[in-house]
Amino acid sequence: YELNARLPADVRVLSVDDAPPKAHAIGMSGGKTYSYFVGVDVAEAWAGYCWRQPQLDVETMRIAAAAFVGTHDFRAFTAEAKADCVRTLHSVRVERHAHVRFPLLGCYCAPDEGPCPPDRCPVCAGSAALVDCCERALSSPPATATLVQLQFVGDGFLKHQVRRLVALLVAIGRGEASPDAAHVAMEHAAAGTTAEGGGGGR
Repeated sequence: YELNARLPADVRVLSVDDAPPKAHAIGMSGGKTYSYFVGVDVAEAWAGYCWRQPQLDVETMRIAAAAFVGTHDFRAFTAEAKADCVRTLHSVRVERHAHVRFPLLGCYCAPDEGPCPPDRCPVCAGSAALVDCCERALSSPPATATLVQLQFVGDGFLKHQVRRLVALLVAIGRGEASPDAAHVAMEHAAAGTTAEGGGGGR
């Protein structure tokens, strides 16, 4: 609650674990997982929480994503001017999830603080008692949501790397790029545009 009270409304801390006193987020990392959520025919209530698309061919996206698994030079997919752009992706998963309740919906304010500040909760906007607000926010959204989750697991990511990988896979899923576009992009260093939405610049 203390962390969320100091974060922007579209950033949520869902859990916290203890770490050793000398823990280093980069130096001690054994790997990283990055998930990008694409909403398929979702309601306006989901705006800001996922990249909305009308329809996607998930199976074709899944097949194309296999081209990114392994150790590759990803300089075509980054905005960084680095000498070493080799990264290892251990897995790339493309999964469709129906009837999803997205975990970021809700204010996550402390339960004894009274009504939420207007900028903390998109559900009540400070106009309702906090407990009622949170119960509404954490229940199912007004419309059923289907999300396509693109999950990348690797040793690290370059700036905009995942967004550009997602953008290419979504273009393939929309039929705007051929299924072998992933192989072509890797071979000819021809990355697509970056994907929309949040994601911390990666």
